[in-house]
Amino acid sequence: MSKRRYPILIAFAFLGLLLAGTGGEARASDAACLPCIDLIKTGPASAAPGDTITYGFTVKNCGNVLLGSGAYVYDELIFQGGPIWYGNIVPGEIVTFYRDYTIPQNFCGSLVNNATALGVPDETVSACFGVPNVTDADNHTVVVSCDSGSPGTGTPGYWKNHPEAWPVNSIIIGGVTYSKNDALAIMLSAKKGDKTLTMFSALIAAKLNVLIGNNASCIADTITQADSWMAFYGPAGSGVTGDSYAWQAGEPLYLMLDKYNNGGLCAPHRN
Repeated sequence: MSKRRYPILIAFAFLGLLLAGTGGEARASDAACLPCIDLIKTGPASAAPGDTITYGFTVKNCGNVLLGSGAYVYDELIFQGGPIWYGNIVPGEIVTFYRDYTIPQNFCGSLVNNATALGVPDETVSACFGVPNVTDADNHTVVVSCDSGSPGTGTPGYWKNHPEAWPVNSIIIGGVTYSKNDALAIMLSAKKGDKTLTMFSALIAAKLNVLIGNNASCIADTITQADSWMAFYGPAGSGVTGDSYAWQAGEPLYLMLDKYNNGGLCAPHRN
């Protein structure tokens, strides 16, 4: 064998030792940093006012690097002060958790809430230096139905024009008992400037709507407070004006009664 070939063989042997020392594998710091996070949110399709519903959250590390500086899930409907979950997730790992939410008694319609996941790549991996955080979002819609076979609410206009629909022949407003005929006469002759008459009509309508079987869970307290207002500032026709201190206290109650009578709270409006 020629001596000229020895240096070449020695060089190849030294290179082999170097490769053997690394195990022949690429280090994590030599690979591209490709963080990824995926979020799926689930929940019931329908519910009723006051129900406590359970949302499911599934978080996946769909990247090639540990989300070791943090994976966070936010849902402001459930909690506004920060994340509802936090943890470290290795590549390919899936985490599932659940959170409860109670629907307000006065909510009807489509309840849509959004969840967001934030992933922070492992800062101990040099390839991840300067790589931005990753996010994903998902939402879920629950149809909150207030129509549970109830007859539906009517406005003061409905009740004063449909005396045959009244379920009672007398009604108590602010501690005063009115016959149906007397109450109707007051409602039909009510003047806009007297706020006791405004409250009187709205309160009668709300009470009648409850008496015929509509859900009262969202309006019962307001009816009690409006009755107290009428007992203090009434009876009907006492001449309370719109710019008075009395109406500053009474108007929020009236607005709630009006919303209920128009089907905007926990009972639908009549067809």
